[in-house]
Amino acid sequence: MPGWLKPLFCLLLLSLAGAALANEEERISDYSVNVEVRTDGSLQVTELITVQAAGYRISRGIFRDFPVRMISREQLLRSVGFKVLEVQRNGRAEPYQLESLGAVERIRIGSANRELEPGQHRYRIVYVTDRQLIERPSEDELYWNVTGNDWLFPIDRARISVHLPEGAKILQVDGYTGRRSAQDKHFRVVAQDDALLRMETTQPLDAREGFTIAVAWPAGLIERPSAYQRLLWVLQDNPGLPLGGLMLLAMLGYFIWQWRQVGRDPAKGLIIPLFQAPEGLSPAAAGFVWNQGFSGRYEPARALSVALTSMAIKRAVHLSDSGDAYTLKAAGKPVPPLHPGERKVYGALFKTASSLTVGSTYQPRLKNALEALRASISENYHAACFRLNRKQWWRGVILALLGVPLTLLPGLSGGDLFVVCMMSLFVMAFGAVGVGGLFIGVNRWRAGQYVQMIVGLLFSTTFGAVGLLVLAMMASTVPALTVWSLGLVLLFALACILFRWLLEAPTLHGRELLDKLEGYRDYLRLAESELVEKVAEAPAMSIALYEQHLPYAMALGVEQQWSARFEQALASGLVSAPQGGYKPDWYSGRSLSSPQSLSGSLSSNLGRAMATASVAPSSSSSSSFGSSSGGSGGGGSSGGGGGGGGGGGW
Repeated sequence: MPGWLKPLFCLLLLSLAGAALANEEERISDYSVNVEVRTDGSLQVTELITVQAAGYRISRGIFRDFPVRMISREQLLRSVGFKVLEVQRNGRAEPYQLESLGAVERIRIGSANRELEPGQHRYRIVYVTDRQLIERPSEDELYWNVTGNDWLFPIDRARISVHLPEGAKILQVDGYTGRRSAQDKHFRVVAQDDALLRMETTQPLDAREGFTIAVAWPAGLIERPSAYQRLLWVLQDNPGLPLGGLMLLAMLGYFIWQWRQVGRDPAKGLIIPLFQAPEGLSPAAAGFVWNQGFSGRYEPARALSVALTSMAIKRAVHLSDSGDAYTLKAAGKPVPPLHPGERKVYGALFKTASSLTVGSTYQPRLKNALEALRASISENYHAACFRLNRKQWWRGVILALLGVPLTLLPGLSGGDLFVVCMMSLFVMAFGAVGVGGLFIGVNRWRAGQYVQMIVGLLFSTTFGAVGLLVLAMMASTVPALTVWSLGLVLLFALACILFRWLLEAPTLHGRELLDKLEGYRDYLRLAESELVEKVAEAPAMSIALYEQHLPYAMALGVEQQWSARFEQALASGLVSAPQGGYKPDWYSGRSLSSPQSLSGSLSSNLGRAMATASVAPSSSSSSSFGSSSGGSGGGGSSGGGGGGGGGGGW
């Protein structure tokens, strides 16, 4: 080390050592508290705090933090009164300022223009506080944090004297020392009679440690507030709850009114078995109407597999299953009559080539065919058959978006307000992705796409867990957010989700089609014996009849029942099949062992192939509140009860 650096290095070491020594010397040598319990339920508290100042942290004075807002046993915010009567230092009046820090009132004692002399200083703080007592049917209790658990200095000794109203008789006494939630018993009772209690610690308290006591006496000596006064306090302390509750009722009232106006489904008609699909309704469109849109088990890829099966049965397309892929081949001209959506699919598939192999790789022509089918069906049947009523729903969502801040924000300080706003954005963002992933997972499960289901559920679990973690952090960071306020926010969200579904309704035409499809579906799904009991004149089973209705059965989710009926008719000889069994000329492949295996292959395997090959590959991307429960029965802890807080120097 260069010679000229040695003096500077030594000076730095001496400065650090001096600061550490000064910090070690600064402490509270005595913390004496006198509490007078008044008959009106208020407390007059005198604190005598003797500090050893060294000019490090205590250079101009000290500050004392007193909690004025806390969470009650009912998980409601409770505000207590706090009025400073007197502040002295060394027997003389000392200047002080009151600073509101949200849940805490800070008494900053001293003057910015004057530094204290190193040595011992004795501060006397007198204040009045109320709403601190715990009321039980047969007794009252003072559960009091004598020193607070947030002092920056160690405390050599802490003492308290409690004076009860005349006529009181102490029933129970307990105490706790140590860090917050500790139940150490390093204290002793110095004196006790009917209305007087004196206690003191038996060993020093480190920084962030405290001393809490509990004393109970028979009820009847302290005036108790009326039920009306209690209700008034609850409303004053928790302004967001009535505001949020009223907004929630207004939103629910609006949603219910809109549901009665536009969201109620038309009355269901008489359902009778029908032997034909509603006139003009294609198989793919029948599935769309029956499932009330592309959702759940009926997605566009499944609709495309239904349309291709229908086109193959009409001999417009030939389907070939090699096990790893499907080959779609145009049958040539003239093209047989097709439904409008099927014609668009045919044009998209075979405009530039007469065949297409569908495997695990993306096929743009298949994507174009799927989009053409989706657009055709949605254009012809969505508005005609269903009302989403999204405009009415969004108006309710706006009420919810107004209700959430009205629930959470009243009474928050500037810092807490910023924390809540920022964390709420994170919760909404991650929660939205989590809910979206859940819906994707459920839809993929219904569609039999289990890999996509797992991916969706992983997204839901991951993002949902992060959202809940941020919500828990917000609740712990801002204790003014109670369980009730967060519960109201959850009700807003659940109501919006529920009424998004409830406000959707079929039109009269849609209801009529649904009734007809239900009757037609009954015909397809019932066994022969059940069908004869309901309708005697059902058409006789044949190969042509089976193939005519197979695409509709796939669309309505009853292809297995319909194929089982056909298979039973073949086995019983009611339908004569060519030698070697039923082998349709419009399909070739490995799934010809039975009609049920054929329909299952067309419904599931072909549908999965359509879903896989119609999705374009994605590009990669880089990438100090107190508890208000009692403590005299042994259930308390250090840091519990009223009072408390802490302090430091400045």
